[in-house]
Amino acid sequence: CPVSLPAHGTTFEAVTDADALRDQAPPEPRRGPSPRALPMWRMRNLVAVGVAFLLLLLIPIMLLAVSVTAALVGFAVLVVLLIVGILGALRMARVRYRYSSYLVGERQIEVRRGALFQTELIIPYHRVQHVDVSAGPVDQLFELRSLTLVTAASTISGAIAGIEPDEADRVRAVVLARIGQGDAT
Repeated sequence: CPVSLPAHGTTFEAVTDADALRDQAPPEPRRGPSPRALPMWRMRNLVAVGVAFLLLLLIPIMLLAVSVTAALVGFAVLVVLLIVGILGALRMARVRYRYSSYLVGERQIEVRRGALFQTELIIPYHRVQHVDVSAGPVDQLFELRSLTLVTAASTISGAIAGIEPDEADRVRAVVLARIGQGDAT
């Protein structure tokens, strides 16, 4: 829509933000971890609970030196803690799965995670120095990958965890293609 300035008689074309957005490709949808990440995180959490249980099992064993009753009470408390730990481990994996997402934008990648303590990382592509796709033994068992972005300021380790190998490679390729774009301020 042409606009005329009365003082100068200059005419120019006004471009609104909506016009500029229409010319761009539609943004990618926000994505979450792979469905296979949920059982992987559950397994990791349950292993941690199991290790804690085995370490805490030493307490009732040491209480045997004091009295059998104290040891039985300690063991009963430990069993209750084990049940609560298992339920908590399963729930926390579900919460992590539900509240983890990422968005590959035109100028930056956005990573959200956390329910109680929410974190949102916005990493401009021109700040990224290195992109790494990795898979530890448990990730390999579930055929998943983690994407690590390294910036000048810090390493954002496992910024995107629990994603499919093809998706990890795609995001890595997009980030590498966009590194260096934008201003260097």
